[in-house]
Amino acid sequence: MGNPTALNVLPDQSIPDGKPMTVEVELDHTTLLDLRYQLFSLTDIPPESIYLHLNDTVIHPHDETDGSRSLLDAGISESTPLFYSKSCVTESSNTQSKQSVSLEDVQRALKQRLKISPSVSPADPATTEFLARVQKYRDAILTYEDETLHLKALKVIPVGELNILAEESFKKKEHPTIRHALFKQLLHWFKHSFYKWFDKPGCWSCGKETKLIDVLQPSPSEAEYKASRTELFGCASCGAESRFPRYNDVGKLLETRKGRCGEWAQTFTLSARALGFRVRAVHDWTDHVWTEVYLPDDVSGRWIHADSCEDIMDEPLLYEKGWGKKLNYCIATGVDVVLDVTRKYTEDFEKLKERRTLADEGLLQSGLRALHEETVARRGVLEQTAAKARYARELAELNGKGRTGTDVELPGRQSGSAAWVEARGEDGSGNKKGKERH
Repeated sequence: MGNPTALNVLPDQSIPDGKPMTVEVELDHTTLLDLRYQLFSLTDIPPESIYLHLNDTVIHPHDETDGSRSLLDAGISESTPLFYSKSCVTESSNTQSKQSVSLEDVQRALKQRLKISPSVSPADPATTEFLARVQKYRDAILTYEDETLHLKALKVIPVGELNILAEESFKKKEHPTIRHALFKQLLHWFKHSFYKWFDKPGCWSCGKETKLIDVLQPSPSEAEYKASRTELFGCASCGAESRFPRYNDVGKLLETRKGRCGEWAQTFTLSARALGFRVRAVHDWTDHVWTEVYLPDDVSGRWIHADSCEDIMDEPLLYEKGWGKKLNYCIATGVDVVLDVTRKYTEDFEKLKERRTLADEGLLQSGLRALHEETVARRGVLEQTAAKARYARELAELNGKGRTGTDVELPGRQSGSAAWVEARGEDGSGNKKGKERH
């Protein structure tokens, strides 16, 4: 380890309320990305928006070597004046830079276009809200890289048993690779042995049926585990009440082991990540969420649909042809990708486009690309190269001929009570090829 050095960092004149700061670094070990996160903790300026100014040089926040270059390698020393700003151009420099692609910049770009484009529809301001929601999903999945969470998941996953079952399945040639077989065994175990579906609780006092009577703000103890809301159920027979916090802390969800699709998808995606699978979440804007896993194929690899609520894998037309859903947006978020994958989940994207009314399409795709680039920029150099190759290949596939149909009879929704599924219109009753519930 190097010797700790007190580094003085001064605000540029473009930050009038900024204050000089002293941060402790190791010049030969601390990276530029490390320094940005230190400044972020002191200033609340996101690391992807912090430009460093060293003499006449501007060090951009999206340089691909940001996470691997030490301060010493960048020419920074304790005797060199170092400034920070939220802009690539300082009062004393006309140096050009790459454009930052943080969500704040996307929002500013959206607002600017709204001012200058007379053809933009009144619904366009919602695009910013749409992108903010995507960013929230992306940020959530970044937490699944936490090794402490991996260890917590591995304590409850019967890894040895799943490996044995996967080997047996692979030997029977039921899956193309052992990794496919292991993932399928994990999916099956999660659905049938680990997680429980939650519609409404039985009364804790008399055991009779309850019904939802209110949706509340979470209590402080519930908010500690990122509960978005708390559902309150009441018993008409004895008057007892039960609370169901909708937690979003995936570590807590490993303990509660119950919920609906949001809790299921979060916990399953973490479990798959703990076993070393490359995974991402896909959020359906008509109220569902599932997992995709990147597995090898004959060429290099592809992202494969996996729904833990249904124990179904590689059937992307399940929702449209089985459940009878009228999809509009399906957005994938991972540690190195943000992408609109809607085309993958429909047979007729042209018809589906009529339902895409929540955002200006051009602005949305530009914003998603910006978020993707910002997400990839957080990875190491080698990871960035691989992520860009996967992204380019997937874009070509999505923009190709489109999803082909299937002759397989896909089922209506199996998770949840029959009444609940019917009320949501996801039982496949409107689809002649949809199988009945079992």
